[in-house]
Parts: sequence; C-alpha cells; structure tokens
Amino acid sequence: MVKRGIQTRGGEADKIPDLQMPVFAPECKRTKQPNIRRAYEQAVAACPEGKIPCAITQANRDIPLFTLSFDDMLDFVAEWYERGEK
Repeated sequence: MVKRGIQTRGGEADKIPDLQMPVFAPECKRTKQPNIRRAYEQAVAACPEGKIPCAITQANRDIPLFTLSFDDMLDFVAEWYERGEK
C-alpha cells in the first residue's frame, strides 16, 4: 500500500517520507526540470534502514522517472528472480 506523506520544508517533518511504500523510501519531485541526482541524494540521506532509497521525478507534462542505484537495482532483481516471480 502506498500512502502520501506530508510536504514540508525544513525541520523535523523532513524525516517523514513523501510517500510511504513497502520496500522503497522515495523522494518525489515534480518541477519544470527536476534535479534527479539531488532528489536521489535526498532519498539516500533520509532512507530508514531496511528500505531502498529511490527518487521519483517528473518534469512538467512529461512521464515520471523512477531512479535508484545500480547496485540496489541488481539486488532487487536478484531477489525477485530467486523468488521465481517472472
């Protein structure tokens, strides 16, 4: 289940994720030209233990992008493959 968090700037509320998702700890940005690397770095900095940091970014009128590290992607795919979920 995915739940929307609280949108804030600064303070303790920044520790609340943009979205609450199983497995992933996303940082979401929707602007004219989102800085994908900065969004991902924010996700890494705020990521709780046991979750995979990711960035979900969308430029105006464009498709959303989902970004995670290559190592995390390999681990995620390997676990999926081992479970036999094809």
